[in-house]
Amino acid sequence: MYICYTSTMCILVILVVELRFYMNRGIQMPRQNPFTPMFGGKPQHFFGRSLELNIVKHAIADGNSPYRVIFVTGNRGCGKTALLEQFSITAREAGWTTVDVHSAHASEDIVRRLAGADQRTVERVAAHEAFGLSAGHVGISESNRYDGRALTDVLVAASEKRKRGGVFITVDEAQKIPESDMENICAAVQMTLRKGFPVMLVLAGLCGAKEKISSYKGCTFMQRAYDIRLGSLGVDEARSAFAGMLDLTGFVTCGEEELEYLCACSYGYPYLIQLLGYYLVEAAGVSHPRGHTAVTKGLVDEADLSARVDFRANVIEPSVGDFGPGMTAYLEAIVDGVGEDGRSSTGGAARAIGKSAQQCAPYRARLIERGTIVPAGYGYVRLNIPHLRSYFTEEDTGKLSDDGARIWNY
Repeated sequence: MYICYTSTMCILVILVVELRFYMNRGIQMPRQNPFTPMFGGKPQHFFGRSLELNIVKHAIADGNSPYRVIFVTGNRGCGKTALLEQFSITAREAGWTTVDVHSAHASEDIVRRLAGADQRTVERVAAHEAFGLSAGHVGISESNRYDGRALTDVLVAASEKRKRGGVFITVDEAQKIPESDMENICAAVQMTLRKGFPVMLVLAGLCGAKEKISSYKGCTFMQRAYDIRLGSLGVDEARSAFAGMLDLTGFVTCGEEELEYLCACSYGYPYLIQLLGYYLVEAAGVSHPRGHTAVTKGLVDEADLSARVDFRANVIEPSVGDFGPGMTAYLEAIVDGVGEDGRSSTGGAARAIGKSAQQCAPYRARLIERGTIVPAGYGYVRLNIPHLRSYFTEEDTGKLSDDGARIWNY
């Protein structure tokens, strides 16, 4: 008790000294920006996705839940990695062992994590072949080698030893997992579930990742995985995210009209929310170094310009930059044909590039699979990435070469 009290007093003294340092010099205390536009990282504050979180909570609590194997898909910047982290936190708080790995060497890393929990290494020891048949057994050794083929034995063994909870596995960037690695994971999870042990597997990847993995010879099991397809947040979730995060700054206030405008500029897209919020708070701090700052449409527009440059570079260009000339021309025609209702005619796009609808059917299917467009009624589609229309119709002002040309008049 005395130690705890002393530590608390020391922290308070440090805070008071720091406050006096800034006040005596007339310096404004550093302002906190709660928005985290770090791509693929863990945000400071998580927002939205209450439905998806409840699905995982239900699966953890109910051993008969159909949500024990989940596949999360979506475009870049929709919050897949952040959601995976929240899933793991939820499982850990429920007393489950969590194993979070990336696509590279996924099955090997899972073995390492589960075996390492007991300070032991599990390796597959091949037995001698006899009569054309091979057998094997699992041995415990001090070797530093971790063989992904031992995953089934390790996962079952880890599940058997647990008195409460289960094993919760997440794999990010699932579209990059090699076929043999994915087969190891599927076989292990399927066998562990068959034995009646509590285990959950959650994969996350770009649009089309589930279809790709389910086509692997040993992974048809994944066809039955529950789909979570991420996109933009709902209007209420986006509004709540902005209001709550701006309140955390302690100096930025936002009226209802400005809040609605901010939400509209973000399209409810998680990465755009982080970008817009970050640049808005930074701009507010510069315009009013002291005291509170009220959000204006001008500040939002200023933040939006910076956010668009980052979004273009980190989301749009990686999403469409590898398309061939034919598919790019077809997508541009779809963009040009977007009407007031937000839909575009696929037949009109085909005619615009001098092809038949049948000839363009593979382009349409591929764009839908990649999550670039979504069906919107017979013969129509909608764009599925924010600012995609402006990407093809506006000048890219975010490149240094453009700035140099304007400044130096090449």
